[in-house]
Amino acid sequence: MTTLLVFDIRLHMPIQVEAACEAIEKAWKLTQRIRGLCPSTNNPQSLVGQMGYRSGGWYRERSIDFIVRLPRPMTLDDAQNLNLMGTFVNTSFIITMAAILEGYEFTPYGDSVNKSKECWEFALLTKWLRNYFVHGEFKRTPTAEDIKKAKKTRELLMKLLPIVKDADHDFPTSIDTILEPLKDKLQSYIRAFSEPVSP
Repeated sequence: MTTLLVFDIRLHMPIQVEAACEAIEKAWKLTQRIRGLCPSTNNPQSLVGQMGYRSGGWYRERSIDFIVRLPRPMTLDDAQNLNLMGTFVNTSFIITMAAILEGYEFTPYGDSVNKSKECWEFALLTKWLRNYFVHGEFKRTPTAEDIKKAKKTRELLMKLLPIVKDADHDFPTSIDTILEPLKDKLQSYIRAFSEPVSP
């Protein structure tokens, strides 16, 4: 029996597959380090008055350990801004992953993904989340189409990562329960382009 490497419509050499996965991994490591510097908290009030903070346990378990000293006691506004900074970094990671998918030509620009590949729904979710964070989140007056697309994105997010049903907003980007599994599944989608198949 002959084994063929199928590379989809465009040629996806194994080196291109690994380069895309490495690009995602590099962005992931940078995201973790930045988030170690600006961790978020479910209780910003608990940071008020503190003169500094340390990276959370999740980061320290991954050898990311920063101690930040402040020039004055932290205010509630400071603590809330830490949360906003963390959310911004997390959404930027999703946008970066979508750009890598398209830049390495594993998906075209837009909503298309290869549905014959493992984990294709995670690739679609990444692109839809990117579109929401880039185009939909900051619209002053969303159109009916924007609202419909956001609803579809939320439904797919809940289907693939059901932990979000307990989140306090529609599009959570928690680094441990959302970003990490999304990243892993997206790399599986990319690697599926170089898997051998039998004719």
